[in-house]
Amino acid sequence: MQTLEHLLANTLSFDIFQREAQGIKIEKAELEVMIESNKKSLEQQLRQDTQLSLEQKGKYKKLYDNMADSIKECYLEYLRIQGRLIE
Repeated sequence: MQTLEHLLANTLSFDIFQREAQGIKIEKAELEVMIESNKKSLEQQLRQDTQLSLEQKGKYKKLYDNMADSIKECYLEYLRIQGRLIE
């Protein structure tokens, strides 16, 4: 399952950024799916990591989630400003 989610996130990432580079509109839902898939992929990787403590895993996940959400909001706002976001 992890591989499938990771593949989906990578495929969506490539597709979204390719369309954005061409000036094509992007759907908000697609961007959200990409971000959430990446967050789930990291969570699964952290579960399997035996070198980190539970506290370290929690802190890292929280920081990653905050970063991913910030990137999503910045990118959504950029697309809104450019008039290329489909809400």
